[in-house]
Amino acid sequence: MPANDPRTAAALLIAMAGLAACGQNTPKVDMPPREKCYGVAPAFQNDCATRAESSCAGTATTDRAPDRWQYVGKGECAGLGGTLEPRVAQADEEDA
Repeated sequence: MPANDPRTAAALLIAMAGLAACGQNTPKVDMPPREKCYGVAPAFQNDCATRAESSCAGTATTDRAPDRWQYVGKGECAGLGGTLEPRVAQADEEDA
């Protein structure tokens, strides 16, 4: 259909109305308090950010990397063996 076809305009208006209606009916979900917990994320499941290496979620290549964090429930971090502050990853012995 050409861009100036009335059917194209009607289809576009219907799609836009549908999108607008979806946003209005979304219930608000109250999330429980969470905190960043460093050193607990399984490989490729970190939520985001490291100091120098990456700023993207899912980029941790090792389990429990000390400079990668994952959101956990508030107060659960220490019980999982993590810390609330990043730790510097230890270099391999070969690199020393």
